[in-house]
Amino acid sequence: MFVVTDKVTGSSSTVAGNNIVLSAPSVVKLSLNPRSIADYRKVGEDLVIHLHNGETIRIVHFYAHYPNGDDNDLVLEDDDGKLWVGNHSEGLADFNFAEIQSVDQLVGGTSGGVSPILLGLLGLGAGAGIIAAASGSGDDDDDDGPGVDRDPPAALFAALENDTGVADDGITGDGTVVVDGLEAGASWEYSTDGGITWHKGSGSSFELEQGIYADGDILVRQIDASGNIGPVTSVGPVTVDVTPPTTNVAITDPEGDNIPTASGTTEPGSTVTVTWPDGTTSEVTADGTTGEWTATAPGEQPDGDVTAAVTDPAGNTGSGTGTWTSTDTTPPDTSATTVTVGPIAGDGVVNATEAAGNVPVTVTIANPPADAATTTVNILVDGVPYAAVSNGDGTWTASVPGSALAGATTPTVTAEAVFTDAAGNGAAPVTDTQTYTVDVTPPTTNVAITDPEGDNIPTASGTTEPGSTVTVTWPDGTTSEVTADGTTGEWTATPVLAQPSGDVTAVVTDPAGNTGSGTGAWTPNTTTPVASDDLVNASVDIVPTETAVDNGSTTYLLGIGIGLGLIDLQATVLGVPSVDFTIADGHTQDLTFAFGGLADVGVLGDYQVVVQKWNALTGQWTSVDGSSAGGSILNIGLLDGGANGVVIPDMDAGQYRAFMVYNGVGLSVLTTMTVSGLDHDYINTSIVTGEASGNVLDNDGGAAAAGHIVTSVNFNGTDFPVAAGPVGTTIIGQYGQLVIHQDGSYTYTPNADGTAIGKVDQFTYTLHDSVANTDTQATLYVRIDSEGQGLVWSETDPAADATYSVAATNDAADIDITWINPTDAAYFDQSQSLTGVLFGSTANSNPFTIDANMAVSGNVTVSATLALVSNGTLAIQELVGGVWQDVPNSEVAFSILAGVLGPVATIDLASLGLDAGTYRVQTTLGGAASIVSITTDVNVTHLDQHVITGDPSIDGSLVANDGIVPEGSRVVVSDGGTFVDATAAGTVIHGLHGDLTVYSNGTYKYEPLDTLAYADREATDSFTYKIVLPSGYETTAELVVQLHDGSAVAFANVAGDPVSAESFSMDPSGDVVALNSLAESDASDSSSHPAQHNLSEALLLDDGSGEIILPSSNSETGPAGSADVTANSTNADPITVDDSSTVNDPLGYLTPDPLTQEDQLHTAHMV
Repeated sequence: MFVVTDKVTGSSSTVAGNNIVLSAPSVVKLSLNPRSIADYRKVGEDLVIHLHNGETIRIVHFYAHYPNGDDNDLVLEDDDGKLWVGNHSEGLADFNFAEIQSVDQLVGGTSGGVSPILLGLLGLGAGAGIIAAASGSGDDDDDDGPGVDRDPPAALFAALENDTGVADDGITGDGTVVVDGLEAGASWEYSTDGGITWHKGSGSSFELEQGIYADGDILVRQIDASGNIGPVTSVGPVTVDVTPPTTNVAITDPEGDNIPTASGTTEPGSTVTVTWPDGTTSEVTADGTTGEWTATAPGEQPDGDVTAAVTDPAGNTGSGTGTWTSTDTTPPDTSATTVTVGPIAGDGVVNATEAAGNVPVTVTIANPPADAATTTVNILVDGVPYAAVSNGDGTWTASVPGSALAGATTPTVTAEAVFTDAAGNGAAPVTDTQTYTVDVTPPTTNVAITDPEGDNIPTASGTTEPGSTVTVTWPDGTTSEVTADGTTGEWTATPVLAQPSGDVTAVVTDPAGNTGSGTGAWTPNTTTPVASDDLVNASVDIVPTETAVDNGSTTYLLGIGIGLGLIDLQATVLGVPSVDFTIADGHTQDLTFAFGGLADVGVLGDYQVVVQKWNALTGQWTSVDGSSAGGSILNIGLLDGGANGVVIPDMDAGQYRAFMVYNGVGLSVLTTMTVSGLDHDYINTSIVTGEASGNVLDNDGGAAAAGHIVTSVNFNGTDFPVAAGPVGTTIIGQYGQLVIHQDGSYTYTPNADGTAIGKVDQFTYTLHDSVANTDTQATLYVRIDSEGQGLVWSETDPAADATYSVAATNDAADIDITWINPTDAAYFDQSQSLTGVLFGSTANSNPFTIDANMAVSGNVTVSATLALVSNGTLAIQELVGGVWQDVPNSEVAFSILAGVLGPVATIDLASLGLDAGTYRVQTTLGGAASIVSITTDVNVTHLDQHVITGDPSIDGSLVANDGIVPEGSRVVVSDGGTFVDATAAGTVIHGLHGDLTVYSNGTYKYEPLDTLAYADREATDSFTYKIVLPSGYETTAELVVQLHDGSAVAFANVAGDPVSAESFSMDPSGDVVALNSLAESDASDSSSHPAQHNLSEALLLDDGSGEIILPSSNSETGPAGSADVTANSTNADPITVDDSSTVNDPLGYLTPDPLTQEDQLHTAHMV
């Protein structure tokens, strides 16, 4: 509280709050120790005082000047009641304090402020103390103008953050007070003692300690950035209570109806929630003064705890517990209980035997009451009760006289069950009834005995009451039980074993249980049965290793489906996505080509799968089975499991590709084709054995029935006694193990060995007849079969080993090879120029030599290149005795007209029939200034050389005539004494005269060697192969290839080579070709570099002891060129051997045509 005294009037007033507004010269007295002040600030005309405790005091207009010269003074009153007046420099807040006796010293006409008084006090030495301001400061803001903020801020909002318990009652277990409405830059304070003490606030809340606060105790206020203090806000009356309540729980049953009442005392006004033993709840409010509460359960309660959960007005919770025990007044609940009377006499019929004795009647009780302490069951017949006794398993049985049942007025039995609990409460009886009939007449039967099989195992038959049970007792004491036909009453029974002589008795029990009997006599046949041989199959199966395989997938985008008609099935690049995969040699696969995205089964017909297999032999894509070129075109269907696709089983080794085509109208759908399945590895196999079992007596007539036994077994000359009992005797055979017993039963287990496949184990057993004391013998033959191995067993000889459905059979193949004499189209070529002079000019070509094994063709042409009137001659000359002489009929005279250019003379060399010798071309030209060119083109056909024309290779199948080849078999071929596997890509075996390529499916291709000598044209090549089954069985055969000379030797024109010889033929039996048989040919080719192979081999001749190498073309007379090799094959179109030739072989599987390949010597075949 502050006191303001008016200096002029001397009147004083008390001011509440920290914001003091002055309007006249005044003395402001603050109840503060000067040491409690942190600092002073001049803000405009205002004095702002900051205390160490965080509070702020603002004196508005403290620095104002009044007309009479008076100023405002500041006086502090410390804790001891001493007064201290503050002195400061003009316009500053640099306070020093001096002690004064009374405020009156500063009022009542004193002007000019405190200074004269202070000085007077100091001058008098009145003993007054002087204190400098603890942290006085100068003027912070010299702005004394009208813009200074002197308005206090608004009141803050303050309330409990969480008024727990009853809302808005001010009683809470959470003492958090939240503050809101703070101005920007302002601070805030709170007080919990009605403003006596203020605490500086932080954040937006503060905590109250537990206790009771009256309205006005909890205050908040804010101080804005200018130091103005806002009005206080009271939170109101608040009680902070964090102590949980307690209660006692007393339980009574005032009405005695098992509906309990709970009561107790707790904190007044609390909410009490009572939870009863059955889980229901009751909620009450404790008395506001006494805290007493009472609650009653909504219904009867079982035994258990009663819990009272208390929530006091502040929201604190506590609990109490009591125990409730109910009183039993309810009888057992039989709503789910059933009583069932079983069939009377077991079958609902009381027979004569039962009528003469006591009949047990059984009652079954299901779902008896759980609280039943005692149970009483009575059986009533004509109202007479018969007590039943518990059997301990839910059934009760009463013994009722059969006479009572047989003589009852109403053939009905009633059962009553009464259940009583431990409190003596009894339930109403639970009942059931059962009717029955009475039949006391015994059945009869006849007994007829036959031996339909003649094995001394008789059959008894007869007729009795329908549905009766007939028990037949045989002479050996054994019995058979059968049921008579339900309509006719007929019955038949047969014993297990043969029977000795004696009576056969049939005891009949009719459906009512009455019994009767009949008898027949049996006499057996004493002839001993003969043992018969037995033939059974065991198995040793070769099983491939099976592994799941994923061969990849590809996706077809929306709308880019391509129809089958737009695809070249032999193209290396198809233009559609495909899945390419390889099945390894020795493997097969069962594959599924599945499609995702083809959900509409109605459009599946627009899609197809094309699966192709690469045939390395033909260099083509084929169907999966290789039967036709192109591929297997398959329709997509619905697979097991609901997916769409195609399944192809047993795909063998090779390279494949698969793709989808779309033949529909419109856009195809987005789909993915996945190729996956099961791989069968026939290289890594396992063996699975299958045993053979049976009984050797089964086919020995009545041996088993007659009690015959197996006493011994002979194997390989050794007798093995057969032991009695379940163990029997074990005999190790050649291919497996036999376990046999005296009763003839046996089990044979083959060895897990592939070499046993197709073999037979033999065991001779002795069968003993103990009655006749005789022995007979028979043989047990065990064949070792194997699935899928193609075994063929003898139909007449059970001891014979199996043969195989596959048997390698020798193969023979013939090749007709067409040979031709090669033509050298560049044997001698020369171009010359000759200029005419006045007295004539002559040009001679280089000489060229023709030997006896050459047929000459070609042309010599003279052409005018500068034409004036002139003439000349063209002739072929031969060097004879050192002198050049014109060849008869070779000279051609020519004339040149002025201005006429081009050919003027030509000699056809083939027409001259040139013999062996040395020749040249001579040209003469008369007349001035004409110029001619002479082109000489000499071609020779080498009559002593031979080359192969066409494709002489052959193909076939090694296994086509070998029967049925089992799956997983291998084809192996001898390569120099070592057998190697034929692969899907082809395995090459080098023969004497050619190469054999064999594929895993048994197909082959034979190609003669590029170096095949003409002398070997009728030679043979042989190759040995085997078919090896998965069991290891092998069968061997031989392929013999017979080479043959073709039916004709022929020259052929080469495309683009007009000077080559015309086609001709002659007697193939002769070795000499007459030159005059050659046809005339065009002589227009003057090219010195034809695009065919050069023939540059040595001449090869066979002298009977090997090859003799004669001088090669490097030493031949003539230009460096050599002949083009051209031919007409008898089975192929004319071909030209050209360095530019290529083979369309995308996978590199094809064996190159020898005529389209070059070795180091650019060879052609020569002899």
